[in-house]
Amino acid sequence: MSFVFTFVGLISILAGAITYLSTRKKEDKGKIGKAILITGAVVWLIGVIIPSGGNDTASSNEDLTTEEKIEESLDDWELREFKENDDNTVYVEAFANESWSKDTLKNSILINMADIAEILKGENYNRIDIDFYTSLVDQYGNAEDGSVLRTAFTKEIMDKIDFENFNPENIPEVTVDYWEHDLFNRE
Repeated sequence: MSFVFTFVGLISILAGAITYLSTRKKEDKGKIGKAILITGAVVWLIGVIIPSGGNDTASSNEDLTTEEKIEESLDDWELREFKENDDNTVYVEAFANESWSKDTLKNSILINMADIAEILKGENYNRIDIDFYTSLVDQYGNAEDGSVLRTAFTKEIMDKIDFENFNPENIPEVTVDYWEHDLFNRE
């Protein structure tokens, strides 16, 4: 809501300044322009003063299920499966609906894997299996959904990771059963 006030206020300030400058030599001495300028400044101040709602998001995030938290963290990805198993393990499958370069795709996946692992760290799972899919196109132009990167975080690994300082590019070295599609190794 504060964004709306800020945006409308800035537009009003701009309109007021233009109106004032164009009418200040006329009989009304730019009174309309001054009024618009002052109104715009007040609306802009309201927009700046009103909290952006970031705190509300944090408290409402606590009310979300683990699956909803993961879904919310995925941005440009679609959560296709979230399955908790009887042996205290979890399987997460996500799908990219976007077409990206292979480097952007891999970096996005690694960042999302770290985000998912961080969300699940507090859940005390013995193992977290994460699998990312996207649409793959062969040399004949045939598209098919396929796994492009998957890995697993064990409880021991999760206990060692400090996600505040963790670099997602280290996932291949610190996780178990890391696998990536050969598309990432092609020139």
